[in-house]
Amino acid sequence: MRILVIQRAFARCIAAMLSVAMVLAVAGCSPKAEAPGFTLGNLSGQGVSLEDFSGQPVVINFWQLSCPPCIEELPYFQAVHAAGNTGAVILTIAIRDSAAALESFMASNNYTFAVLRDANAAVAARYGIRFTPTTFFIDSRGRVAEIKTGAFTSAAELAQAIGKID
Repeated sequence: MRILVIQRAFARCIAAMLSVAMVLAVAGCSPKAEAPGFTLGNLSGQGVSLEDFSGQPVVINFWQLSCPPCIEELPYFQAVHAAGNTGAVILTIAIRDSAAALESFMASNNYTFAVLRDANAAVAARYGIRFTPTTFFIDSRGRVAEIKTGAFTSAAELAQAIGKID
């Protein structure tokens, strides 16, 4: 039991160090560049396009079920989504995860934020995603305002980052 706890702590430390060390590894988009457009299916199978939110700030979070830091930050996305007063649209994009696994995960955690499926990682590639979680903050003009690689540590940190988008 003690070894398992140590292994989990070690895995979290390694994941955090990789996230911090690779902040500059996102090559597909850079701040002030126009955000690449996309259309992906949500868990109901409906297509959702970045263009659907033209003129609004958008937060795009790339994540995977196999990524412990991703899973750890999702309660913060839920809290900010549930508060509903950020003025920004929050979209999460699950990379290479099956619809069934995502539906089960979302239901078991009572998450209600939007999840889009990037089954073949094509959108992740367009955004230059090399590590998850990676979050893009898109301003109301459709430009990348900020990029964060690595997990948020609180809902307050996420809300503060969203508050900086114009």
